Amino acid sequence: MMTFTNRILFMHAISVSHVPGDSYAAGLLPDQEFKTMVESILSKENSYFHSPPTEDVKPVVGKIRIAGLRAPDDAIKRGSVYWICAGPFPDLRDFLTEEMGISAPLGRITLPCDNYQLAPDNKSFGWQLTETRYVECVKIIPWVASMLTEQPFLSDPAWWSGGPVSARIDKAYTDPPFRLLRGQVRNLLNQFMLEWTRWTDAIPPAIPNRAFLKYLTEAKRLPDLENDGTERRAQIQSALRRSSFKLAFGLSN
Repeated sequence: MMTFTNRILFMHAISVSHVPGDSYAAGLLPDQEFKTMVESILSKENSYFHSPPTEDVKPVVGKIRIAGLRAPDDAIKRGSVYWICAGPFPDLRDFLTEEMGISAPLGRITLPCDNYQLAPDNKSFGWQLTETRYVECVKIIPWVASMLTEQPFLSDPAWWSGGPVSARIDKAYTDPPFRLLRGQVRNLLNQFMLEWTRWTDAIPPAIPNRAFLKYLTEAKRLPDLENDGTERRAQIQSALRRSSFKLAFGLSN
């Protein structure tokens, strides 16, 4: 059992302890109810506790495992924990329904908001974007690329890096549980770079694979900056107008 505030480490912890025949269940609980759930699992003989996952941690067959993700910046669900349970069927089903009174469906898991899903592949289980989320990213890329090649964003260093990330997160993202997601993001990043070269000859940003989805999400919020009340408001309004014009007429700089 572990509780995380970082989504990648949370997803990684569930994935590395996967064993053949596992079933999964997920849900959202208030903090205290989640603690009760954890205590109930750890008191059972068919539970398993381990420290932060490393390459030395081996999956344990026949054990129930649980990980939780807290979102302290979520004003609506503050204090709640999104959890994923993994374990053998029917032990997991019996524990959830009989001891916790939770009728959580067992099967494919999809994280809320960002629409990551835990899906099988030819080797094991891994994370990927749902088809709906992937298509949304494909559709937004032309607008994002045209927007970010406008001033003031083109000259803003904050838009040219993925930001500092700990070695632990980097290591987790490069592990096998994220191979499906890395392939999807690589395709999206390639499409973004092609769009970038349509609009400007300026050097494209060097965006790490693991940071690209966050980059897209932040860029989608750019129209909100129109009303941020700063002296850059006029620049941003002009950039938005130019981006809309470029997309409408297919014109590059």
